[in-house]
Amino acid sequence: MTEIDVIALYGPGNLKPQDLVAGFVARETSLNYFINELRQQINVNASPRHHLIIGQRGMGKTTLLHRLAIAIGEHEELNSTFFALTFREEQYNVINLHVFWRNAIEAMLDWLEAGGYEQHAKTLEQQLNQVETAYEHERNGEAGGNSAWRIFKSACEQLGKRPVLFLDNLDLILAALKKHDWGLRDILQQTGGPLVISAAAAYPKSLSDKKAAFFDFFRITTLARLEHHEVRACLHRLAEKRGAGGAKVIDILQRDPGRITALTEMTGGNPRTLAVLYLLLENQAGADAFADLEKLLDRMTPLYKARTEEIPPQTRAVFDAVALEWNPIIANKIAKVSGMEVTVVNAQLKRLENEGFIEKVPVSGSGRSGYQMVERFFNIWYLMRHGNRRLKQKVCWLTAFFARFLFQPRP
Repeated sequence: MTEIDVIALYGPGNLKPQDLVAGFVARETSLNYFINELRQQINVNASPRHHLIIGQRGMGKTTLLHRLAIAIGEHEELNSTFFALTFREEQYNVINLHVFWRNAIEAMLDWLEAGGYEQHAKTLEQQLNQVETAYEHERNGEAGGNSAWRIFKSACEQLGKRPVLFLDNLDLILAALKKHDWGLRDILQQTGGPLVISAAAAYPKSLSDKKAAFFDFFRITTLARLEHHEVRACLHRLAEKRGAGGAKVIDILQRDPGRITALTEMTGGNPRTLAVLYLLLENQAGADAFADLEKLLDRMTPLYKARTEEIPPQTRAVFDAVALEWNPIIANKIAKVSGMEVTVVNAQLKRLENEGFIEKVPVSGSGRSGYQMVERFFNIWYLMRHGNRRLKQKVCWLTAFFARFLFQPRP
């Protein structure tokens, strides 16, 4: 069994392929589903099927995309038909279809050079430079990207393979291509054309608009939280693949299962948080579940602090009211706590919802809807950092309750 040298919390694309494969333990069911979907597309006459993976931050979307890209090269029947193109996680430079296809050509150049196709890469780079010169001379006159698309298409035909575009943060791309999205859809509908497997933290608004180009276009897969048994299985597999370093984790899993399940409940079954938890258990596990929780919160502070500070001040006040409540809270109560008008609160709630910070859920027994944070461990971090003594004590009691009473094995 291959041992894992590195566990990535962010930027899985920077890992060596063998390390990413060895550490991929949380989404194997999804991986197999997409491999089978690609097999269905081997027939060149099959109608193209494009996919969008939805999941909150840390749910494993980016890692799954990179693992799928590697899988194409692992399966002979896929490798003979497709080649995988991966992109940076956020393509902030995409402003039109020319830039979109330029990015695809550059991704193809990386793939060609890595695969030893030096002559193909040299020819393609020369063609790209010519198109770029014309694009710059015309001051974005070729925003529709026809020239860049033709070069990309020709290069794929010469290679004799079909590209699979692994696009992260698809919502950002679609928003940037709003004036050109019908042109992209026309290309993606072509038989034998590029396939897209994409990801986003929230369902893009444009996909709900019946008049929009990509309405009802993508097959949607939602990455749910990991259940207790899945977390234990993932931790055990990670420990086995870490060799001698994982012995401590295996011991805790066998000796104190309630402790792991309590942490799973508190962290919301998030794979990224699971990776942090594993490293804590291996290197500096505390005496109990709450000690582990405190260390885990400390490790996540840079991320959560940065995400909180990126929220504008007025919106942050509404976010603060939601986070400190823990249970679903209605707009009227937020208005009372924050001192804002309800209309202002509703506008800020909508903004937070669109950006994936909060979600609308039913309020038990009231028939009304309230709001709560999407990422529950982010909520716990906020409570422990910004809540009063009583709120912090509730987190302590809840952790102890989960560990000692709910999840102990039956005699």
